[in-house]
Amino acid sequence: MLNFLKKRVIVYPYFTFVFIFNICLKKTQKETQEAIQGLLNNYTCIFRIFLRNRHYSHIFHYDFLIFR
Repeated sequence: MLNFLKKRVIVYPYFTFVFIFNICLKKTQKETQEAIQGLLNNYTCIFRIFLRNRHYSHIFHYDFLIFR
């Protein structure tokens, strides 16, 4: 499943997808499930996750674009 998602997902900014995906699974399981469900339903699905770094005060956000 992960190999399939790698080919179908564009991640901004361009970090390693596995790293982002692991964070997404750990931090935002609901949004991950919604995005995967959107992919399985063959819809275009865009979602954004916000991560607060433990060592810094600023918040990182990642945009995932899942396309048909």
